[in-house]
Amino acid sequence: MKRTIFVVLLIVGVSIGLVAQSGSVTAKLTGALGPGSVDLKAEGAYQLKIPMLQGEGPLFEGNNLKVKAALGVSPIAAQVIVDAVLTPIALAEVNLGVAVGSGWAFPLLKMNGLIKAPAEGAAMVDETLKGVYVKPKAGVALQFDTGAIFASKWASVVLRAYQELNFTYYSNAEKDEPWEFELSGELYNSFNYKGEYIVGYKLPLEWVNLVGVQVEHHVYDAFNRKHGGLVDASILVNSPFPIVDGLSLLMAIQFTNFKAQPDVRNRVVGRLRFKRVALIATYSI
Repeated sequence: MKRTIFVVLLIVGVSIGLVAQSGSVTAKLTGALGPGSVDLKAEGAYQLKIPMLQGEGPLFEGNNLKVKAALGVSPIAAQVIVDAVLTPIALAEVNLGVAVGSGWAFPLLKMNGLIKAPAEGAAMVDETLKGVYVKPKAGVALQFDTGAIFASKWASVVLRAYQELNFTYYSNAEKDEPWEFELSGELYNSFNYKGEYIVGYKLPLEWVNLVGVQVEHHVYDAFNRKHGGLVDASILVNSPFPIVDGLSLLMAIQFTNFKAQPDVRNRVVGRLRFKRVALIATYSI
């Protein structure tokens, strides 16, 4: 884990010393509402885009390194996120990142951003600001847009497959003590796997420019307890919101086949069910 954090920080340090092709600032507000759940998050980020490994031809001429630093805040937690995404070829991305944060209780909504249990199966208790949450990650994505082949503006289908291995760590927990950060469900100081798959159709319309489907597969504590078979699925609709320059709105209708149980927060797998509707507003400068 320390090695991954060092590599990410090294990339950031080198990138700052280079001449950036472009820098951008984004502000993101996420709101979600579902049966028995409410979610609200705000995030501000700055991203540098640096030309790297560029060559001739459509597969290499746009190669770059994107380095992003972000601060995310919700009513129950806050975290700093650093991501470095390398595009060595138009069809692939390599991602390294790390998130560091902590959480607290919000009694008004009966929500806790950071909780822990003494053993598996025991009820979790509040850990407000008693430790630090750290999540380094490494991932690889393969992607393709049929619009690069066909000339028609109606022939753009986006395909993306992303594979990630991450390590979740809480500084105030032992190896066998379960804990939770920001309503994530039961976690351990361990490796986790995430697979993400997107099929989208780009529309040359003013108000809607993308509709698609996203499926995520999770395996928590991947090398020990192997809590797998956990699936999230979303129907995506994105609008560039032409009334305001730089503003986009993404709506996601989300479904899931698992649920974190009260108190102990372990995940129980069941039938696919409606989870929530999320709306993400992003403003870019």
